[in-house]
Formats: sequence, structure tokens, C-alpha cells
Amino acid sequence: ANPWVDKLLHKYPLRLGDGFGIRRYIENTKPASGEKPTYFKEAAATSIDPVIEYGLVSMLPGLDDRHMLLLVTGLDGQASQMASEFLSQPARLEQLINRLRQVAPGHAGPWYFQFILRAEVRELLATRADIVALRVLSP
Repeated sequence: ANPWVDKLLHKYPLRLGDGFGIRRYIENTKPASGEKPTYFKEAAATSIDPVIEYGLVSMLPGLDDRHMLLLVTGLDGQASQMASEFLSQPARLEQLINRLRQVAPGHAGPWYFQFILRAEVRELLATRADIVALRVLSP
């Protein structure tokens, strides 16, 4: 567990959970309809099924009004890398911006948000990634 990450996220609705001293899940403190309260890595049921990974992306206010903090985390290194790759794809960023505008249509100013990303992983490659929970945050 990383105490700095935990301290940064403790007041936000989506945060990393600890199980027996090992980071093992993403906690959704106020699940919306259709969302889960916790997201765990899901092993493949059979050899042809994907492993399900979860990443957590948080765009948070910085220490002053001029800076922002982008925190890309996951249940393991592969999930963090998958979330980083999601953010590097223009089509995925457009999808994220459209979702943010749907959730907060009258929003003005910088976007502060969190989202949980669910990915199907086959042979260590994410074959599909979807945002399963999204929160627009107040600064």
C-alpha cells in the first residue's frame, strides 16, 4: 500500500482499498445505479475468457489554483499501464470528455473527476476498455 496515494484519495468517492496489507480493490463509496461498491480483479473463468482488470484515474486539484494532479492507479501494474494507455488515445479522451459533459452539462472551469476503467485482458493485452463509474468533483 502507498500511504501517499491513500492520503490523497481518502476524501474522494472512488479510492483504493486495502486487503491484508495488499492493495486489492477499488472502493466506490457511493455507487450509482448499476455500479458496484467494490471492484476486484477477476480471474478468467476458462482459458478462453478474459481476465478483468480495473484502473482508477483521478484528476484532482493541486496544491494551488494553477496546478492539477493526475493520478493513474490500478489494482496492479498492468491495470495502471492499461489506464495510462487509455488516456493516451485521442478517441478515448473524446469519449471521456463527452461523458463528463453528459454528467455535468453546465460545468465551467477546470475538470476535476475520477473514473473507474474496466478492461478485458487477453494474453496481457487489453482488448476492450470501458468507463464503469465516473464522478465529477468539486474543487
